[in-house]
Amino acid sequence: MPLVVKDRVRETTTTTGTGTVSLVGAVTGFQSFSVIGNGNTTFYTIALDSAGEWEVGIGTYTASGTTLSRDIVLESSNSGSLVPFSAGTKTVFCTYPAEKSVYYDASGNVGIGTSSPDALLTVNTIASFGDGAVTTPSIAHKGDLNTGLWFPAADTIAVSTGGTERLRFDSAGDIDMASTSSLQKNSTNAYTLKNTVLLTSGTGATYTTPTGVRALRVTVVGGGGGAGGQDGQGAGTYTTAGPGRGGNAVSMFIPTASASYTYTIGAGGAGGAAGNNAGAIGGSTTFGDGTLLITAGGGGGGSGVTGSASSSGTSGVSTASTVANGNSSVIYINGTPGVWGRAVSAALTAWSCSGMSPLFGGGVLTKTGAGNAATNYGEGGGAGYDGGVTTNYAGGAGFQGIIIVEEYY
Repeated sequence: MPLVVKDRVRETTTTTGTGTVSLVGAVTGFQSFSVIGNGNTTFYTIALDSAGEWEVGIGTYTASGTTLSRDIVLESSNSGSLVPFSAGTKTVFCTYPAEKSVYYDASGNVGIGTSSPDALLTVNTIASFGDGAVTTPSIAHKGDLNTGLWFPAADTIAVSTGGTERLRFDSAGDIDMASTSSLQKNSTNAYTLKNTVLLTSGTGATYTTPTGVRALRVTVVGGGGGAGGQDGQGAGTYTTAGPGRGGNAVSMFIPTASASYTYTIGAGGAGGAAGNNAGAIGGSTTFGDGTLLITAGGGGGGSGVTGSASSSGTSGVSTASTVANGNSSVIYINGTPGVWGRAVSAALTAWSCSGMSPLFGGGVLTKTGAGNAATNYGEGGGAGYDGGVTTNYAGGAGFQGIIIVEEYY
């Protein structure tokens, strides 16, 4: 979320310790931190003057609970570390830290984040801001427009040296910002999401990482399980077979992308044949580069059932999801089991509902007859249902898995 700075933002807090502070309302004549915007970051100062405690940093405002986190400490009364604030009413206000300001030295040079700008940047270096190299030795006219920035007439432009790069505009129009505080950032530049690829078919197939892609977020969904079939026993029997379970999902951020990956899309489990026959487990979906291997297990198949006065089948066990040689940024999502139906008479029936996909929903409803096939990636199949007849009904098939690849530059 963006960094936002607003004027006359001041509240109070009674929070103690080093954690997130709860804001209790604007001081008279000032605005509350709500003007920063939910989820946005800002520069803050927290001060308990009576105890000589103070802290300047960068925090994130959250509207729910009206809190301000203390993400990065720039300066403090605790030697630049988080201050363990003691009891008492503290003042919390939006600020603009000195080290983030713009300075002019005695020669008129401009520095950002430093009070000692001391070097000159030649015009040719400006090429990193534009759509092509600048080959002329000077900027010819005052007010010439270069990549959306106005530069004065001069042979050189004063900038700082010895600092850390914080912002870059490249020739493709992309913006990179240096940060280490986000999962989607490495220690040098922020990642920029440029494309999303859906892989919906393939066994032992190859995904090739495009040139320039630095990181990936991969979400892998296993195939849904097939539902069971039902053996009809005639009048007075109301029976539902077991519905298929939704396939599992695994989502993982890969901060350094390999050149290529091998993947397999898990097939949906086949529905059980007409009669007391179980549905098949959905196929597992995999994605890996020879070291890393992400596996999203397929959903369990539903059991078959023989008709009776009132009986129902259940969803089976899914294949487990695993990540071999992955990092800590892994999310596991299990597909839901189907909701099996039950009927005790022709007038009193609870219909069966298949297991939903962990990402795409679904939940196929089955009434009298054969189970319906699933239609969403990773969804389980619908079960066969006996409505007091001797006909045998088959279960519906589960739907295939999918891989979602988000490409970051």
